Formats: sequence, C-alpha cells, structure tokens
Amino acid sequence: MSRQQQSQLVHLVRLLDDTDARMQHIIRKELIKNSLEIVLQKHYLLGHIPANALENVQQLLGTLHNELVEHAFYQVVQQPGDDVDLEKAMAVLSYWNDPFFDYRELKEALDRMAGEIGTFLPSSGHPLVFLDHLNFILFSRHKFRGNRADYYNPDNIYLDRVLKSKKGIPISLSIVYLLLAHRLNLPIYGVSMPSHFLLKFYNGEDEIFFDAFNEGKIYSRNECLRFLENAHHAEPETVLNGCDNREIVARVLRNLKVIYAFYKPDDAKLQFVEHLLSFFS
Repeated sequence: MSRQQQSQLVHLVRLLDDTDARMQHIIRKELIKNSLEIVLQKHYLLGHIPANALENVQQLLGTLHNELVEHAFYQVVQQPGDDVDLEKAMAVLSYWNDPFFDYRELKEALDRMAGEIGTFLPSSGHPLVFLDHLNFILFSRHKFRGNRADYYNPDNIYLDRVLKSKKGIPISLSIVYLLLAHRLNLPIYGVSMPSHFLLKFYNGEDEIFFDAFNEGKIYSRNECLRFLENAHHAEPETVLNGCDNREIVARVLRNLKVIYAFYKPDDAKLQFVEHLLSFFS
C-alpha cells in the first residue's frame, strides 16, 4: 500500500468518530471497499487515531468485523489458482478469528525464519540438501510439531496461532513451509491427498514428496500412488501433480467447517465458514 493510500485510510478511519448517520453510511461503504487493506493494516491505522477517539473507532470497526472479513477474503480468493495470495488469505482468516491479530507480526515472523534459513542455505546440490536444511530449522531448531494430542483445536489452523504455538495439522504446517519456500524461491508445492496434506519439491527433474506433519518424512511417488489407489481416488496422477493456492485455501475452510460442525461446535462460526466456502463454487 502506498503512503497516499495509507493516508486516505487513516482519514477515513478518523471520520468514523463522526456521529452523523449519513456520514457514517458513506464512510462504512468506503471502508468495505478497502476491507483487505483495513484487515492487513489495522494496527497501523489505529496508531494514527487520536486517543480520545480510539475507543469509539474500535467499537465501530467491531460492528463491521464480519463484513470486513467477508469482503477482504473475497478480494483475495476471487483470483484464479496460484494468483491467490496464500499468506493474505490466511491472514484474513486469522483476523476473523482474532480482531487483535496484527499482520505485521505474522509477516515479520515468517521473514525472520526465512532469513535464518537463507543464511546457510546451500547455493546448489541435490534437493534433499535443501529439504534437510529447512527441516532442521523448522523441526529441530524451532520445534514445529504436529499436534496429535489436540488435533481438532481450531488454533491448529489459524496461521498466527500456529507460528506462536509451533503446533499444527498437516495443512497448516505445510502452509508455513510453503510461505517460507516462496520467500526462498524454492520449488515446493502442495499436494492435496485425501485425509492428509503433503508437499513436494519439483524442479522439472527431481520430484520428492514429503510430510510437514511428520517432520519432513519422505514418500516415494509409488507410495503416494498406492495410497490413492487404496482410497479409490479417480484421478491419482492429477492429485500428485499438486494443487494451487486457491485449492489450499478452500481445503483450510473445509477443515474449519468440520471442526466447527463436530469437534468444537459453533453454529455462528460454522455458518460464516460455509458462506466463505460459497466463494469457491
């Protein structure tokens, strides 16, 4: 976002303190148009609000919370395939879960880890050399783990919570891996297996399937094919070709749907997740 856009949004947010009903309606419409920027820059914007107006502005933003999330999420996922910004989509979901979520902290945490990995990342070698290095940083140094003991806790999905707890499920740990790989320009892709989510390194020649939930465990293509055949999947080769960011976000929502329907029942959250899923139909 440019400085001019930031200034315009700060001005809009400040005007939320205006009690005139017609002005409130106009401002709300403008805020919804800029919902993604509001979600990603909320702490910056609130930092430029006068102290005596801050509480009122926060209350008004609270009333717009789901509407801001809905429009911000739509802005991200309306793009095709890998044009969907995976990091921003996950950030919007984190903001929905926690209105105090600060995107800057999430981005800085990923940047720091990528910097740590990149400092000693080999410039050449077999793909396993790169994967071993990433696995060491993530699973040995930072202690990221699959949360087997509390698998259906929704905190295992929201990216900010995963980065803080170092615990997640296959898809959320894979997303951490993917976002780091993107920063490091490594050709790593998601593989949407039934009942599990894998990753693969593919540079046009070498293809390595591995499991972020199990600390980078390697699988052969034949092992993956056998699993898909045993699951009676109609298109195993298509699955192993990998999935795009839009598919990954849709699967995240399906995970949340299962959690809020059966394991942590919450009708309001379930309905909102189902509404977000409708953007993919």
